[in-house]
Amino acid sequence: RFPMASTSKIAIAATFLDGVDKGKWTLDDRFPMLQQLPSKKLSGPAPLRAGAVYSARELIEMMITRSNNEAADGLLRVVGGPAAVNQWVHDRAGIMDFNLDRYISTLVRDDGEFDPANHIDPRDSASPLAMAQLVKGLHDGRWLSPSSRNVLIGAMERCKTGPQRIPGQMPADVLVAHKTGSLYDTSSDVGIVTGPDGHAIALAIYVTGGQNDRRYRFDRIALIARAIYDGYSDSRQVWLSSNYAKPAAP
Repeated sequence: RFPMASTSKIAIAATFLDGVDKGKWTLDDRFPMLQQLPSKKLSGPAPLRAGAVYSARELIEMMITRSNNEAADGLLRVVGGPAAVNQWVHDRAGIMDFNLDRYISTLVRDDGEFDPANHIDPRDSASPLAMAQLVKGLHDGRWLSPSSRNVLIGAMERCKTGPQRIPGQMPADVLVAHKTGSLYDTSSDVGIVTGPDGHAIALAIYVTGGQNDRRYRFDRIALIARAIYDGYSDSRQVWLSSNYAKPAAP
């Protein structure tokens, strides 16, 4: 397990979009962002108040492309809180190694309670495999309608945070749809990389430690992502060559 940090916003958005597909609300419905009020660290759930009001489509765009915490907490309240997101991931997607326990505001306020390089906190955590399964299923359209799937994956393609992470060492012709996460001594990036031939690869990379040096962790994420992309690309070329080789000349 690793701290999800803001990579959990993918699941929050997916839970909301499933509600759109079921007619509970629409992307044009307007909801308030949730602003954090002053409170003491580790004093329980952070108090929140309603802030500026935006359409659900705008809130999803802000929480995915800019990692806006107030937008994420706004939609998290709409869907029914962390328990509703867990239920969607566990029951709808069938992914178990995932647990969201707190609103993002509380998670950020209490950041640093543990060093994730030395202590595994099960709260707000997931396994990288679980997150790779989540983004793969969303990309493949397993749990959402095509329109809702496109809203989420499209926002991930427009992600502005973390250009040094998964996209950092990718070739210019590779499309990256991703969502970053950052907390004390941990950095992450989760998403889909699609090569020019249309072949897509799901990635979930979580890095802790590195003397609390973000640049070190960003470099590790970029290096791992490129190594995986190159490895799958090379293997795919070998497979294509062996399966579609031209007959030898007589």
